[in-house]
This record gives sequence, structure tokens and C-alpha cells, in this order.
Amino acid sequence: MMTEAVDRIMRFIEATYGEKARTVFQKLFELSKELTDHELAKELNIHESEIRKILYQLSEEGLVNARRVRDRETNYYIYYWRANIKDLPRILLRRKKMIVTILRKRLDYEERNSFYCPRCGRKYSFDEALTNEFRCPECSTPLENIDNSETLKKMRDLIENLEREILEEERRIISRSA
Repeated sequence: MMTEAVDRIMRFIEATYGEKARTVFQKLFELSKELTDHELAKELNIHESEIRKILYQLSEEGLVNARRVRDRETNYYIYYWRANIKDLPRILLRRKKMIVTILRKRLDYEERNSFYCPRCGRKYSFDEALTNEFRCPECSTPLENIDNSETLKKMRDLIENLEREILEEERRIISRSA
């Protein structure tokens, strides 16, 4: 049975790297032992090169670790992969902080600019609207000012919620390491 935290991690991996990456990580997580890329490919019926690509992506994020051993017969390296379970809270915390930074930049942009929209749904900044004489370059309909106050409120709420989660998670991490 998956806990809420593990389920969140799996959703994060799937949203960021895709369904196959979630499957690969989940297999390593559930087995809680080292597997080679060959063993994973066989187990999950996914081509080895695709497994390697996924493992390298997950490794860059710190979600999996590899131990490298030279095969005495072939003289090639064999990589033994394992889910990096102990660092998951820190990895997710770092990711949330990055998202807050991106959201703050977007919020600042939304607050500092006026936006215009035609009927086709495309969004134009004031400068773009002015350049196009307040007509949509795609459908030629007049551009109308958009009230983005609801978008701003949602962004502020999201940032506030994420910052609250970050503080709680930092406290948990600190209390575990103390």
C-alpha cells in the first residue's frame, strides 16, 4: 500500500519524466534492492536503451543512485541502480523551492503587464497588442483588455500554500536529522 508521501513522489516523477519513468522508479522503490538496467528492462518489458535514458534522468534529479562495477570477463562497466529513498524529502523540497521561484517570477510579470485577448484565446502583452494595432495577427479580431485579477489571486494562493508546505517539510527534515 502506498502512503500519501510515496503517492506524491510517484505523481511528481510521472508529471516530470513520464509514465515509464514512474514505472521504473516504482519497481526500484518496491523491490528496495539494486537492479541492473538489463534486469529492469527484462522485468518491465522496456527496451534497455530507454531504461538507461530514464535512469540517467532520475539520477540527475538524485532520485536514483548507481553503483558501478567492472565486469572481469567483458571489461565493461555494469551499473547497479537503487531508488534513493533517504533523500526523497530533500529532493522534493528543493523542487518545490524551484517552483516557488518560477511562480514568483511569473506573478511579477503578470502584475507588471496588461494583457489583451481576441476571441481565439491567444494572450498578448500590451507591447504585442500595440505592435499589432490591437488586432489579433491570427484572426484579425480586436484585442480586448483581460482582467487577470483572478489569475493573480490563484498564483498568490498557490505560492502561499507551497511556502507553507516548504516550512513544514523543512521542520520535519530538521527534526529527523537532530
